[in-house]
Amino acid sequence: MSPSGLPECRTRVNPPMASPPGPACIRLYQ
Repeated sequence: MSPSGLPECRTRVNPPMASPPGPACIRLYQ
C-alpha cells in the first residue's frame, strides 16, 4: 500500500466507528 496510508491508518484505528480500517491495517495494529 502507499506510505501515506500508514499514518492515515493510525488515525483511523483510534476511532473504529469513524471509518472501517483496511484488513492489512487491522493486522498490523492488532
